[in-house]
Amino acid sequence: MDYFLPRPKRVYVALIFIVVLVGLIFNVFVFPAFLDDSIRHGAPAEEISPAIECNITEELALNAFERMKTAECKESGRNLYCAITKGGHGRFTFENQCPAFEANLEGAYEGCFRDSVKSRLLTSHLYDFSKNKFPETNSPETCVAYCRKAGYEYAGVEFGHECFCGYQDQFEKREALEESRCERYNCTGGGFCGGYEAIAVYRTGWKGKTFGKREEYVEPTGNGEPVKILFLTQLNGRDIRQFNRMLKTIYSPSHLYYVHVDARQDFLFQELLKLEDLLPNLKVTRNRRSTIWGGASLLKMFLASIAEAKSMRWTDWDFVLNMSESDMMILSLAELEANFAKNKGYSYLSSHGRDAGTFIQKQGFNFVFHECEERMWRIGQRTYFPEALKIDGGSDWIIISQELADFVLRNDTPIVKGLLKYYETMLLPLESFFHTVAANSEFCHKIVRKNLRITNWRDRVQGCRQERIKKVVDWGGCSPLVYQERHSAAFRLEEAKKKAVHFARKFDPMIDVRPIAAAEQQALRNRLYLIDPRHPSYNSTWINVYSSHVDGGSRRSSVYHKMGQEFLQDSLENVFVYKRSVDSEPQLILSCEEEEVLLSRTPKAANLSGIEHGGFQLKDMVVGMDFLITEEVFRDHTRLPDVNSYIFLHIHWKGVKTVENKTSPTVYIRWFLPSGRKIDQAISAYNSIYFGQYVELNLSEWGDGESGEVKVTVFADKERKKALGSLYFPIIQLDSSYKDVLTSYYKVEDRCTLECWEKPWSSRFPDPKSEIKRGYDSTTGWLK
Repeated sequence: MDYFLPRPKRVYVALIFIVVLVGLIFNVFVFPAFLDDSIRHGAPAEEISPAIECNITEELALNAFERMKTAECKESGRNLYCAITKGGHGRFTFENQCPAFEANLEGAYEGCFRDSVKSRLLTSHLYDFSKNKFPETNSPETCVAYCRKAGYEYAGVEFGHECFCGYQDQFEKREALEESRCERYNCTGGGFCGGYEAIAVYRTGWKGKTFGKREEYVEPTGNGEPVKILFLTQLNGRDIRQFNRMLKTIYSPSHLYYVHVDARQDFLFQELLKLEDLLPNLKVTRNRRSTIWGGASLLKMFLASIAEAKSMRWTDWDFVLNMSESDMMILSLAELEANFAKNKGYSYLSSHGRDAGTFIQKQGFNFVFHECEERMWRIGQRTYFPEALKIDGGSDWIIISQELADFVLRNDTPIVKGLLKYYETMLLPLESFFHTVAANSEFCHKIVRKNLRITNWRDRVQGCRQERIKKVVDWGGCSPLVYQERHSAAFRLEEAKKKAVHFARKFDPMIDVRPIAAAEQQALRNRLYLIDPRHPSYNSTWINVYSSHVDGGSRRSSVYHKMGQEFLQDSLENVFVYKRSVDSEPQLILSCEEEEVLLSRTPKAANLSGIEHGGFQLKDMVVGMDFLITEEVFRDHTRLPDVNSYIFLHIHWKGVKTVENKTSPTVYIRWFLPSGRKIDQAISAYNSIYFGQYVELNLSEWGDGESGEVKVTVFADKERKKALGSLYFPIIQLDSSYKDVLTSYYKVEDRCTLECWEKPWSSRFPDPKSEIKRGYDSTTGWLK
């Protein structure tokens, strides 16, 4: 038939046909696949145009851009800021599908009512617009919007700048006033804003408190409906043995285990690949991210992990829950299954536990954040909140039904599309994304308002000393403390059942292994024959801190290699921190193919005066690196700083007299560097549950690059004449010899060759509580 057209026209027609065909394929197959892939890999659905420009004058943005290190980070931050300020990025509209919200009620005027300082009508929350922390000015519309996004039923304006929020049970006590009483004060944003002891009240659109279903303990019967769980474990650090121990308490061939390892933790990743070969229902993702505290990448990781699990045909699960290496089960797996079987279709989302308005403010919702350089930068004030949106949140340890997970993964509704984009600029997104999606959709009544977990918030002040967080985010934050033996009563069996909590966190065997054993024995109380508390390794801990296979290029690797050259007969392969029991000092194990050596540190003791100062007596002084402020322990166990290290002086006090709200006095520090240089610092009085105090010093900034012995002295007076204690310690040059330092500060406690498996301290000694070498044993129902 080609003779009907001349040859050039035939070519044009063919080209047109090809273009049309390619367009059809792209729209029908490629584009939908890209949308799915955007969730699977966490890519944004739309990119910010690199051509966007605007005049940036906001101080938060300018300060953040000045601190950013790379041109890419600065450019992406500026583009995001300009996209938001020009009104395009993150804006969306949707119809709230929660039956508890009626759009036609939003803004409806209820009337003018009596109010007073002593007897408030709406008592849930107050927004005071006279304080300079709001981007808007007060008006009935603004007040309704603020109360609506926090989920309150009523909004009331008063005294010009006050906005009160509350619920129906409060509003029922109303006493009507003449309308003129509420027209006394003009709003700063226009219109009238109530009067003196007179509040003008409006509806927000919400009806009732949508707090969800109450959690309850469910006794297993043995004949309940089967349930399948997708355990999503998000791991950091290097403690493969603790992960194995936790996995043993939650493992069953009936469930699925999907593992994400932080992109910076290659040792742990390599160890988990070995588990993947042993367990067919455990998969380790290769799509790894740096999951920094509060980062937007946490939500992307969670969504990408679920999508990837589904792409492997893991689709028949009922719930997905996330866990970390710091979690332990405190009730049996059968009890968890019974709870899930009773609540199929529900998601377990622990809410904030305080009034929603305060939560929104403290959570940083009112600011825009940008993630780059493994940090969350605060680049501006958030001025836009979608209409009809209720913000909810609480904990980022969540349990999601497959129905809600699929609703998000399909990404085909305005609220999901909008919130996925909106949450790219949100701090701590996993703590509120699913809460907010559920609260504004048909899933609002399919929520259990707890996440079946208990965390150690026994001392929130200590847990909120998160100076380390400021290194990864422009915000403050809190972290629960590690469980120690004195805390174990909080999750004993009766309490766990009463509160319907199946998991507890946080646990750390280097701090205290006893609560881990208590949780393990409680979770396995019907199968105690599987564990042996009398085994010599039961109370011992080993953590790999160096592996030549994955850490050879690290800055500190030369320290370990020189230790190996000094104390081993062959090339160093691994270094372990070993702790025989909770009361033992950590020791180092150097390991090569045919030999292991146990080292003990022999540092110079602090010279303490014993003088009382401010009601306290100096008890000890320690210098080291990688100091965990909340727990007041050192994570680096070499205690060998180099000339570029970030070091900490930890001071421990004994109370001699009672001093209110303080566990240490104000003291003055002087560092004497090898070059003769002196550096002075002061430490204010401090309140610590451990009677500790600390100060930090960046040697790369304050030092002069010279190695040798450093002296640090604590003084009682500013003039530094009354010394309370002194300590000597070495600093080394990584590229020079420091054999004399190693032999002075370390000694060989023991060594082994062929018989290492018989030495209780050796990393090769049997450790049945944490070993998984053969996989699942169907006879015992246990990982071995």
